[in-house]
Amino acid sequence: MFAGWITFSAERAGEDTIIRAHVLMRANDPLHGPGVTFGGHGKEDRFWAATLTAPGTRPGVPDPPAETRSTCVDCHRQWRHAKNVWRNATLRSMLQTMATPTTAMRRRSRPAA
Repeated sequence: MFAGWITFSAERAGEDTIIRAHVLMRANDPLHGPGVTFGGHGKEDRFWAATLTAPGTRPGVPDPPAETRSTCVDCHRQWRHAKNVWRNATLRSMLQTMATPTTAMRRRSRPAA
């Protein structure tokens, strides 16, 4: 669905430990672009906030704080990579499902070896 990098870091700040995840991501192809733009980034932010607060709940911190900051690094579409749509798993699964009756008939018509 998307491509990117995730960098993790942790540091001590007095008695506290600060854990960070730096996520740099973009849609992998034009079909997933709108999904990532209209809700995908928000879901990712919530996922990483929950992931990074989980270690704080282990030692008994009642409600470890999580801070999320989003920055748009590049708002342009990379149309030169539009051919990646052929590698789109959703599209390929849909085509395979549509072709199932044809491939099943072809298999039945072959003589057994």
